[in-house]
Order: sequence, then structure tokens, then C-alpha cells
Amino acid sequence: MEGAVDVLWTLSRDRNGADLYVNASAVDAIEEELTRGQLSVSKPIEAWGEEAARAAHIVWREIQPKVPGSPDVLVRGRALPINYKEHITHNATSRWAEMTTDQGEVVWLREVSELRSTSAKRQLAIRELAEVSRSAIATLDEIAIRAARRLLDELLEQKLGSPLPDRAPIRPIRAFISYRTPDINRAQKLHTALTAYGDASQFDPYLDRHEERPGDLVAQLTKVIEESDLFIPICTPAYAADGSISAMELRLALTEAQRRGLSIAPVILNGGTPNWTEAMRPLSLHATSDDDLDVRSERFRRFATACARSVPVLDRRPATQSVGNRFVSIEPALIDEMRIAGHVRDALDSSPLADVCVTLGPPIRCFTRTQRDGSYEINLSALGASRGGMWDLYFLLDGYRRGYSGVFAVSGGVTVDVRLERIP
Repeated sequence: MEGAVDVLWTLSRDRNGADLYVNASAVDAIEEELTRGQLSVSKPIEAWGEEAARAAHIVWREIQPKVPGSPDVLVRGRALPINYKEHITHNATSRWAEMTTDQGEVVWLREVSELRSTSAKRQLAIRELAEVSRSAIATLDEIAIRAARRLLDELLEQKLGSPLPDRAPIRPIRAFISYRTPDINRAQKLHTALTAYGDASQFDPYLDRHEERPGDLVAQLTKVIEESDLFIPICTPAYAADGSISAMELRLALTEAQRRGLSIAPVILNGGTPNWTEAMRPLSLHATSDDDLDVRSERFRRFATACARSVPVLDRRPATQSVGNRFVSIEPALIDEMRIAGHVRDALDSSPLADVCVTLGPPIRCFTRTQRDGSYEINLSALGASRGGMWDLYFLLDGYRRGYSGVFAVSGGVTVDVRLERIP
């Protein structure tokens, strides 16, 4: 379904907390037929993730001074606080293919129903807001669009009675297949199925043949697992036996899962159900036979769909750069203020790169740009960020491969220096 879909999101808050509401409505007649009834979802802002909570905080912080103050009632000269609810609404109209969003205006609304029935409303042009707020609104747009996509897909799945493959991601998901040597045929079958799934656009599976020399193998597998989005172990009773290569792979994957949230999706065969698979139950495939490793199998398609959705599109790491490689340097800075700063240089000759777009989180809008000397700075204290939060940066410049810092914690000053590779 590639028709037009209107997406609206609303941030609401009162004394009990804040929520994000997303509504999807179809424009095309065919989709109107499918989507009769309300397609919407509302959750506390924290349940949408740290990215959404951070964006919501930024938007509220700028808009609050621009709207009327608290509607307290004076009783005998004393302010009597009353209950009210505030909303910020934006139409993120999107066609799935183009991912275009409406950057016109947001609408602020306050509803008061205690002691008196009244409300206040104000429309604010997005172009007049600070760049950080425009970026935050764009982030909420993308979150709402993803949620709307899911709502429509779930409805279609109910109508069709089978799961839909996810739409093509920014790049295929790097999936590492781990197995014991006797299960090589199963691993190859799973590799074939993952490659074919979703019009061959969803997964980029990696299958090692265990043919490298031991020293080279350990270094190679460590690097591949560190750069993978998804780890799929084929769990037979012999999987991860002491001293086996699969045991080493599993240890690496569990470390990456704890360090950066690597998704682990076990394929369980012949009763191979180790205790650690319990935590991965939502993403596990309990195969009754090898036939369930075929792309035509209903069990496999449900498994692949769940895996495709386990790595959010905007959170997938780009094809170049990984934390700790020779193009990224992250070091603590001896300052108390929470600030990220550094330089961006050419990877070949180390010359400074000016006007590089630096994004805070997914590459939706530039948060800042580098100066003539390649320097940039982001003051997180000014954004109201809490210490110990996790952040990541993207670096974009025409003619260069996209740079990525990886995810890192900020409790004070952090220096992130990056070198970008030229595109041949």
C-alpha cells in the first residue's frame, strides 16, 4: 500500500504525566475501505522511548513561554490551582515512499474543565521556532509515521490473515547466523530464506563457513558480530557446547546485547531450549522441522517479520563506521558541563571539513554544522539532558560517506572526533 496517509500526533500533559497520541487516516479510496474505524495509539511518552521523551521535552521547553500562563483562579487573594490539560498537535502528512512531512505549524491547546469551562489555543509557525525544536518536531514526525505504518500493517494482517513483510529499510538488516558445524545445511537454508524474504530487501545475512585459521576466525567473527544488527543462533541441543565456536559467538552476542541492545532471535530445533532463550521469547522461532526454515513457511514468515521490526529503521547503523574503528575517537573531556564537542576531518589527508551536518540521534535534521576549522559543539546542559544519558551522532557531507559515532554515555564533557571517507 503506497497511497497517501495523513498522520497526526498530539503531545498531551497534565499533572499525572505526558502522553503521545498518534492517529492515521487514509486519503485514497481503497485505503479508506480498509481503514474504516479509528486507527490510533496513545502511550505515556516514556513508553515511546528515550528519543521521543527527549524530543517532547525540547518542544515543551520552547513553546511553554510562548503561550498564556497557568490559568489559576484567585480566591480571596490566593491562587487556587485547578486541573487542566495541555496539547501540542502537528499534522505529519506523509506518503510512505517519500517520507515527506508538513513543516507548517503546530497547534497548542489548553483545556480547563474544573470550576469553569474554558480553553486557550494558539498556532505557532514551525519556521519561527529554534532549530533544535524544529529538529525535535521532525523526530516526533518520524516516530508518528512509523507508528502509523505499524497500525496500517496490523490492520492489513488481520484482513489477510498472514503477516506482511516490512517495507524496505534504509539498508538491509545485518543478521549473523550462528550454528554448530553439523547444522551447516540448516544454516544455509536459513540464510537462503532470510535473503529472499521481503523481495530480498530486508536482510543481509552473514554465514561463516568456519574455514579460517583459529586466530583469524576469532578476530573476524568479533568484528562481524560487533557490526551486526541481529544475531540468530540455531539452537539444537549441541549448540554453544563448551569450547565450541558457537559458544564464543554467543558470548560475544550477549555482550553486545548488554552494551548496545543487539537483538537476539534464536531458532530452536530438536528441543534445544537453553535458559537464556527465555528472554528472547518474543523473537524466537520454535521450528517443528527443517521445513520451517523455508521462506514459504508461515512460521518462518512470522519470525522474519518480528525480526525485521526488532531493529527500528531510524536506529539502524549505516554501512560505514562502527564504534572504536579508526575513523572515530571518543574521549572524556575534563569539564563538568554536559557537552559534546570535536572535529571532523578528511580521512585521507586530515584536512578540516567545514559545513558538515551533525545530527543528534537519527539523521533527520541537522542539529549543528562544523565551522571552518572542522569544529562543532553541542551543549546538552542547555537542552535539559540528564547525566548518564545515551547519545549518538551522525555526520553528513556531500561527497563523503556518512559518519557515525556509535552510542555513548554523557555525564560531563565528551570529545568525539571523526574522519570521513570520500566517496570514490
